[in-house]
Amino acid sequence: MKKSMLVLLGVVSFPALAAQVSFTEEGQVVRIEPRIRYVTERVRECWNEEVPVQSADRPRSYGGAIIGSITGGIVGNQVGKGNGKTVATAVGAAIGALAGDNIDNDGHRAPAVQYRTEQRCNSIPQQQERQDGYDVTVRFQGRDIAFQMREDPGYGRIPLNFVGTVTPGRARW
Repeated sequence: MKKSMLVLLGVVSFPALAAQVSFTEEGQVVRIEPRIRYVTERVRECWNEEVPVQSADRPRSYGGAIIGSITGGIVGNQVGKGNGKTVATAVGAAIGALAGDNIDNDGHRAPAVQYRTEQRCNSIPQQQERQDGYDVTVRFQGRDIAFQMREDPGYGRIPLNFVGTVTPGRARW
């Protein structure tokens, strides 16, 4: 019973003897390859463009029609006798009103089209390469160890930090 208790105590106590260890050794860099990733970014592209713009429509004026009808009526009244004079006055007033309105309102032409420069922009996707560190292979004690690094270590010897837990081996009886 004492022997089994001693063995049990020994087995239970071994994990308590485990130790954390760390040490540094040097290894030879034998391969360095840049890690590339592809990123899609949107690039804004802008340019100037001439665009048509209609000029503001001015309000319609009736002054020319009024003055034209009065002037046309006076001129028409100078022509003819009797009922012909009345018809000539009416026709003169109508023609004068049309002519005066046409002159005053510029013949009812459509508003002039003008051009102005406007900036136009577009967002275009572009794929770009980004370097994302390095894949490094180091030879240590005849074995190759591969890992990733942010910076290029350069070819040569570099320190390797080892951290681990050491537990005692089983006792042989």
